[in-house]
Amino acid sequence: MFGLKFNERSTPKSTHPMADATAAARLVGELPLDMPGSAVAEAAAWLESIEAEAFAASHRLHLTSMIDEAVNASVEELTLAYLGAAAGNQGQASDWRVLMGYLDRLGAVYAAIAEDSAALRNPEFAACMPLVLVRAIRAITRSMKISWLRYLPPDRASWEALVRCYRTSRGRGSAKTMVLAYAEDSEQTCGLHELTVGVMLAAAAPQSLTPRQVEISYRIAAAHRGLFTVNAGHEQHWRHYLFNLDDASPPARLPDQVVAGGDLLFFSAEAVLPQLQPIVERSTSGVAMMADAQFGLEFGAIEKLSALEHVLKFWDDSPPSRRDERVRINTKIQVEVGGAAIRKALEQGTEPENAETPSLSMLELAGDSAPAAPANPVAPLNNWILTDFSTRGIGARFSRRLDRWLRVGSLVGFKLERSEKWCVAIVRRLRTDARNQTDVGCEILAKSARLVKLEGMASAGTLLDLAGSGPIVRTEAVMLPDDGLHARASLLFEPGTNAPGQSFVLHDGDNARRIRLCTVAESMDGWDRVEFDVL
Repeated sequence: MFGLKFNERSTPKSTHPMADATAAARLVGELPLDMPGSAVAEAAAWLESIEAEAFAASHRLHLTSMIDEAVNASVEELTLAYLGAAAGNQGQASDWRVLMGYLDRLGAVYAAIAEDSAALRNPEFAACMPLVLVRAIRAITRSMKISWLRYLPPDRASWEALVRCYRTSRGRGSAKTMVLAYAEDSEQTCGLHELTVGVMLAAAAPQSLTPRQVEISYRIAAAHRGLFTVNAGHEQHWRHYLFNLDDASPPARLPDQVVAGGDLLFFSAEAVLPQLQPIVERSTSGVAMMADAQFGLEFGAIEKLSALEHVLKFWDDSPPSRRDERVRINTKIQVEVGGAAIRKALEQGTEPENAETPSLSMLELAGDSAPAAPANPVAPLNNWILTDFSTRGIGARFSRRLDRWLRVGSLVGFKLERSEKWCVAIVRRLRTDARNQTDVGCEILAKSARLVKLEGMASAGTLLDLAGSGPIVRTEAVMLPDDGLHARASLLFEPGTNAPGQSFVLHDGDNARRIRLCTVAESMDGWDRVEFDVL
C-alpha cells in the first residue's frame, strides 16, 4: 500500500530470512491465516525479529506493512473469538496476551519508523508518514481496548504512546491528513480521528460495560470518529471532555477538572448524539434494531441497544456521576458449566417454602458477611470462590482448571451456598497464574433463572419435527427473566429446537401464557438465546 521502492536485499550482510524481499513475501504468505491465534502470534514474532535488524527504513516499513495487512483481519477474528462471538471458533484464555503482544509491538514499530529522522529526508518516504502514524495510533487504541475487555484500564505507557504518536503527527502537519488506513476500510481517516476513538471510548466509561459491549462501543466510536468535535485551547465553557497532552492519562470531565496551562484538547459528541438517538428510539418503540454491520452482526440486538444507550448517557452534557462499581467479597459459590448442566441443576432444584434464600442483592447489603457453609458441601470441583461482583458481572477464583470444559464463551450457572436461586452467566475472561490459580470473569445474563415448560405445535424443519414428536410437542427451556433495565425475558434453546414465529403455551409454575418466539438474539456456547413476545 505504501508504494515505496526498496532494494531486493536491504542489508547485504544480513542473514535474516526477510532480508530478501521475495523471500519475505513468501514467508508472510505462509502465515496460518486459517488459525487467527497462530497467525497473530507468528506475526508478532516476525515484527520482533525485524526490530533487531539494521534494515533500511524503507525495507523495514515494507516488511511491517506486509505483515500488518496480512493479519489485520486475523486480529479482528481473534478478538471476536476471545469475546465468544466468533461462530465455530472458541476463544482461549491466552488470546488477550497474543493480541496485546502483537498490537503493542506493531504500534511501536510504526512509531519508530515515523521518528526515523534520517529516512524522513527522503520526500518519498516522508509522504508515507500520515498513513504510518494513523496505523500506529490505531494499533495503540486497539491494544487499549483489549485491556478494557479484560476489565482492566490501559496502563500509563499506552496513553503515553498514544500521545507521542499524535504529537508526532501534529508536529509534521499531518494530523488531519486523510488516508485510507487499510484496503478493506470503507472510509478515510486521519491521526486526529484515530486519537478521538481512543479518547471517546475512555470517556464512555468502558469499565462499567461487559466485554462484548466494550467492543460494540469501540465500533460506535470508530464509525463516527469524524463527527466528534475537537477544539484546542482553554475553552472552559465547553461542558465536554478534556484531554491533556501534557499529562498522558484518561480524559477528564469538564468542568470537574480543568488543568491550568498545558496542551489541551476539548472533545464533544454534540454532532454524534443526533446520529445515535434515532436508532435507540426506533428500537425501544418496537421497531427491530437495524442489523448494521458497523456495529457487528456478531452481536445481538439487545446488547447493541444497551451499548448505544450507555454511550449516549456518557457522551451527553450530563453523564452519570456514578458508575457500576465492583464489590469485593470472599465466599463460596456452587457452579455448573454448560447449558445441559444448568438445565439439569434447575430440574433438581426446588424453592424451599417459607425460606428466604441468599441472593446477590442481599450480598450488597451484607457486605463481607457471607452465608455460612451448608452441612453437606458440594463436590470441590464445582466450588469456586466469589471474589467480587457488580450488577452486571462477577469475578471468581478456583484452584483447578479443565480446559476441555471451561473456556471463554462458556455458559455457567452459579448459586450462593444455602440458596436455591441459580444465576446464569457467560465466561468473558480467564487467567491462570503460575500457581495454577484461575481467575474467571463472567457477565451475568440472569440472576434468577428457572426451568419452564413449553407446549405447542412442532415447527417445520426443527429437530422436534424431524424426530416425529407428533403435532403437539412438550419440551423445556431455561428462562432468563427480564432484568428490569434493558434485557427482555428470553429462553435458552438447543440449536434446531426453535424457529422464529413459533408459538407455545409457556408454563411457569402455576402461570400459563401464550408466547411467540422472535429471532435468535445471540448464540452462546452451543445454545440459542431467543426473545419472545407475549400474545
